[in-house]
Amino acid sequence: MKNEYSASADFAGQNIYKACWISSKDGKKLQEFLDSKQRHIARDKDGKLVFMAESRAWLQMVQDNFLT
Repeated sequence: MKNEYSASADFAGQNIYKACWISSKDGKKLQEFLDSKQRHIARDKDGKLVFMAESRAWLQMVQDNFLT
């Protein structure tokens, strides 16, 4: 990257159990979820929202609390 784009970058590994694309028909609930889990939200190469769960147990807890 440095030679081609004159830019540098640092990469840091993360322990991610599973990445899940997220969407909702309820904009208010989606925003509530995004606000509460912002540290674990990213966008994929197409700009779609992705939730990154650190463990199976945590993913299950989030699903139990937020799925409608």
